[in-house]
Amino acid sequence: MGGPIAAPLAHRVAPTADSPEIANAVAATWREIDAALVPIIGPRGLAALYRRSVHITAQTHPWLHVAHDAALAAADFSELTPLLRQQGAAVAMAGATTLFITFHDLLSSVVGPSLTERLMRSVWATAPSDPAAKDLMP
Repeated sequence: MGGPIAAPLAHRVAPTADSPEIANAVAATWREIDAALVPIIGPRGLAALYRRSVHITAQTHPWLHVAHDAALAAADFSELTPLLRQQGAAVAMAGATTLFITFHDLLSSVVGPSLTERLMRSVWATAPSDPAAKDLMP
């Protein structure tokens, strides 16, 4: 896993990040995805893509089944943070990255790759004000 889809985490957390740091970066990324996509696909569209992404990702990361159940009930990202914090850093990073890749692929299948890249460009890009990104710069 990697490339631009993993960038939201790779540019937000240091390689030595622990689970709480990863969880915070994931939460911030989902807030940015929400801000970027809700004006275009609406809250229901975003919720549907998120729920489906969690469902698919939970097949390879079973600890996400709790998040899937919560996503079905609440249609928000709030259950993901505590689940990530309960995992080891490597497991949290792998699960979150897979979830972002799955979400990206689903969005791309709905609106097309070109529009997906334009919509998600601000999320996948490194924010210059992001302290974690500054820590990773040479």
